[in-house]
Amino acid sequence: MRFIIFIVIILMGSQSAYADIRENTVIITGTTQKALTDCLSESLRSNGYYLGNKTHIPGVADEYPAFSYQRNKITGIFWITPSPFGSDEKTVGIYPVNEEPIKSLLETLLYCKTELSSQNTIQ
Repeated sequence: MRFIIFIVIILMGSQSAYADIRENTVIITGTTQKALTDCLSESLRSNGYYLGNKTHIPGVADEYPAFSYQRNKITGIFWITPSPFGSDEKTVGIYPVNEEPIKSLLETLLYCKTELSSQNTIQ
């Protein structure tokens, strides 16, 4: 019985974590990773943050830390995963390090999705 309760608790926790990840994730198509990181960097800069250096995780994703100018501390991590099927689709999301900047980081992510999508339709 204890084992079943343990499994239920783990599953409920993982559902909550999955919902948080889904909330902070967007899919962007038709752009290069350089254009995407440039957009993230420019938008973050205007909000008082800056984008750190890329950490490449082979076969999984690239991660970019976002730092705060005021505290010079990491506030979140943007991750970019290319499509496993060879298309130009990229899944981009945020790992929040703390809750304070999540709104700014999420606004940056949504702004870049809109900005890069509109550039795609013009070309």
